[in-house]
Amino acid sequence: IELTPVDFVSKMIVGLTQDIMHSIGKTFHLINTSSMDCRDLWQLLRVQGFPVKIVPYQTWYSNVKTGAHSGEINRADNPLTSLLYMLDTLVRHLNLDNTMTMQAVTYPEVDADLMRLYLKHLSTLGFIPRPRKICRNCKVVLVTGASSGIGAAVAEHLAMAGAKVALVARRLDRLKELQASIEAQGGVAISVKMDVCVAEEVAVKIKQATSLLGPINILINNAGVMHYTQMKHAKLDQWHRMVDVNVNGQLNCLAAVLPGMVERGDGHIVSITSDAGRKVQTGGLRSTLKKQSLLFG
Repeated sequence: IELTPVDFVSKMIVGLTQDIMHSIGKTFHLINTSSMDCRDLWQLLRVQGFPVKIVPYQTWYSNVKTGAHSGEINRADNPLTSLLYMLDTLVRHLNLDNTMTMQAVTYPEVDADLMRLYLKHLSTLGFIPRPRKICRNCKVVLVTGASSGIGAAVAEHLAMAGAKVALVARRLDRLKELQASIEAQGGVAISVKMDVCVAEEVAVKIKQATSLLGPINILINNAGVMHYTQMKHAKLDQWHRMVDVNVNGQLNCLAAVLPGMVERGDGHIVSITSDAGRKVQTGGLRSTLKKQSLLFG
């Protein structure tokens, strides 16, 4: 999604006119190449109450092309004609990049907050339909391990109870299916592909979820893994994996949301464990140790 704020455009144009020797004979394409990821925008639109149907790009392009070339609306001022021209035209922005480097300026960041502002004004002015009403004060819940089982069930029930839910797991296809089911029932959810074992990824993805839904009010640490095998087989890779997911994964998520909760003076954290943390079972000693670390850590 290309978006260049008009105040930035006017500032750049004025600056270029002040340095004629640098600008003369050059073409400057003011195009933002580092804008908001369209997938994040689609999620934001849904969260804000705009019903968006996602189709393959080629299907969308064909519809635009058909609309731009059909009968009465094939006019110079037709928005679809202008859009088609932009889609079919490639431009270079080397001159602009060099100028921005020389002037030590960068494009303003296009983030969820800015898009919310634009959506609000566009709907108020009637350029886009008004969104359906969404509960603005509902709790925001982040559920890890939401692609199946307990996590999926908990996430769906919370969404039906009115919460705005961030569905987190590694299997994005499963998350998308659950998200579609929740939205079909009138709920609000976003899908976040994330590996809880990677601290840096957790921090980035939870920040992204926060920008779309708002501050996390409730964290449900549900992601977990269990391998049933006896200790004597010394499956070291499995041991490390269980520690990474069941212990470190929960700590990574905790570290990403806790500072904000403390600052706001509000928040709840739920860590899903199991009876394995209370009672040793054959082939499950390692799981018992991991779950005990959550119960008594």
